[in-house]
Amino acid sequence: MADRDNYRIQKFTSSGAFVTKWGSFGRKNGQFDFPYCLSADNEGYIYVVNTYNNDSIQKFSSSGIFTARIGSRGTGDGQFTGSFGIALDGKGYIYIVEKDNHRVQKLDKDGKFVTKWGSYGSDDGQFIYPRGISIDTSGNVYILDNGNYRIEKFSSDGKFITKWGKIGSGSGEFQSGMTGISVFSDKAVYILEYENERVQKFIPKK
Repeated sequence: MADRDNYRIQKFTSSGAFVTKWGSFGRKNGQFDFPYCLSADNEGYIYVVNTYNNDSIQKFSSSGIFTARIGSRGTGDGQFTGSFGIALDGKGYIYIVEKDNHRVQKLDKDGKFVTKWGSYGSDDGQFIYPRGISIDTSGNVYILDNGNYRIEKFSSDGKFITKWGKIGSGSGEFQSGMTGISVFSDKAVYILEYENERVQKFIPKK
């Protein structure tokens, strides 16, 4: 888990037993400034979104050994501004959500730019301050589109598929405080909302 206030990563067993920790405040490799979220690949490497540390992604072994730094702050391909979400698919591709650039970038396992999609707005495929991402077992990409109070679903190459949600506190509605999304193996989608103080679960249509 990313421990933002203590500038570190902590690792636990599936039953909650502490295993190890790493990181400290700073701008050097292996250090953090507001580590917002993380994801892991099939080989066990950990990718940490280091939002205030030049918006870079840091890659570690499962034991916390620094192995690579990916990206830098900016608006170009392979650069990030306001990186607030990361996910890896089964093929090792890395997907980064940028809140301030209102887009998603896809990188290969070495951090090289592949493609991008999104822009500021409320049309299909556009975002307003997106803040989370998850990927299902088919490679479809789900984005928390906070400013539009909705979830958007895309193919792995960024083709818009569907969307759902609107502002509110009823079932299937969201406030702007959507902070977490996870898609399970059965493709059930779970959304964490801190303003509505709840979790919502959605079942995909067959």
